[in-house]
Amino acid sequence: MTEGAITMALYLYPIGNALMTFTAGLVSDRFGRKTTIIAMSCSAVMCYSLFITGAMLGWTPLLTGFAIGGFMGSYWGAGDTIGGIMFSESAPTNLRSSVTVINTLLNGIIGGLATIVTIILLPLIPKETFGYMYLGLTIPGLIGAIFIIWKYVGETRGLDLKKVTGAEWDKKK
Repeated sequence: MTEGAITMALYLYPIGNALMTFTAGLVSDRFGRKTTIIAMSCSAVMCYSLFITGAMLGWTPLLTGFAIGGFMGSYWGAGDTIGGIMFSESAPTNLRSSVTVINTLLNGIIGGLATIVTIILLPLIPKETFGYMYLGLTIPGLIGAIFIIWKYVGETRGLDLKKVTGAEWDKKK
């Protein structure tokens, strides 16, 4: 992209970001946290795919800027719901800091590994394929997160969080 095209893309980046962040709040209030995480993760996959496709095919910078903004808003909407709300609310009071530290540690490890892979691959692959590399690093993680949350995360709606022990999510035997 030229500098002018990048500037055009940056006009709609904050709008896409704000729209998806706002949408995450609406979905969370209306349908619950688990639904929000799944919906925003799916939105992140779609927006990022649209961004990469648009950038590679030379679509209008306004669309690609809106798409990457939508990705960031969706990504942070899902991440904030997982890391800032679900972990802290669903963990018993005496375990909250441990749960939050584990979440942060896992994010750091996965982010660190992705950074190492990126550092190794960037000098080896043509710059025209950078988008595919980032897509290849992002999409599997988001799809894995969608599956794990869909299948294994319990909803906290309707619970008296002052009485949560953690046993509420134990698998039935």
